[in-house]
Amino acid sequence: MNIPNSCDALATVDAVSAAMGKTWVAASQEPTLESIIPGPQARSAATEATAKLQCLWWPELATEAYVALGVYRISDSAATSLLSSLRSTPEYNSVDPGIPGAVAFSYEDRGGEFLTSTVYVFVGDSWFAGGSLGPAARIVPLVLDAAKRSIG
Repeated sequence: MNIPNSCDALATVDAVSAAMGKTWVAASQEPTLESIIPGPQARSAATEATAKLQCLWWPELATEAYVALGVYRISDSAATSLLSSLRSTPEYNSVDPGIPGAVAFSYEDRGGEFLTSTVYVFVGDSWFAGGSLGPAARIVPLVLDAAKRSIG
């Protein structure tokens, strides 16, 4: 599977705006790894990826809100280890990806000042990750769509 070559190929501004409500714009900077991926094992797998694309969007009007998406090409051993950890962690909920052979999870962190959400989709040698403020239900379709469009 090919990693998308641009943020617009990963998710369009229109798709982000539709998922999140209001008008969103592509940010002029990459997101931090922490804004997409919680946990040291997942961050390590992303850091060791052989190819990656990370993208960030903000609402047109300044707020604390963000949507961060990343896609990473990871090794089979990294994927196996990460999937094993996700399956054994009750905070990660299995999501039906609607993609043959794919596996997906969502996670919501209610700690701190804001509710943050993470969504992971594993398909082939690619791992799609999304993070945002607010409930996971808002970004699950966005991350799944990015994965579906990437496989073609």
